[in-house]
Amino acid sequence: MSKYLFVYGTLMSHFNNPVAEKLRSESTLIGVATTKGTLYNLGKYPAIVFDSKEKVHGELYELHDEASFKWLDEYEDVPVLYLRRVVKVKCNDVKYKCNVYEYAGHVYQFEKIVTGQFQNLATTSVKQ
Repeated sequence: MSKYLFVYGTLMSHFNNPVAEKLRSESTLIGVATTKGTLYNLGKYPAIVFDSKEKVHGELYELHDEASFKWLDEYEDVPVLYLRRVVKVKCNDVKYKCNVYEYAGHVYQFEKIVTGQFQNLATTSVKQ
């Protein structure tokens, strides 16, 4: 199993919430990264769907221990809200196979984020 995790929403390093802080304490940030897919705005957090070749921006982490996926899966409400998949991610001109949480529901009712980058002014918000 890959110990790499691509994050594209409220777990990114510029978000200040307890879950993002826990991720930072249990991993090493490798850097800014991209993957192919479509990003949607669900309000307080985004959702990625791997249905296109558009660029989605995020960050790549290396977990210190794969056991962290247990609490990450619970936080992401796998398999109800998100599914964990392994996809190709590019970071610093290097390609990685890493885990990412893909939205498990329908996205037709949500606004597409055309920039491929999630911005949320409420940086302390955490998905409940």
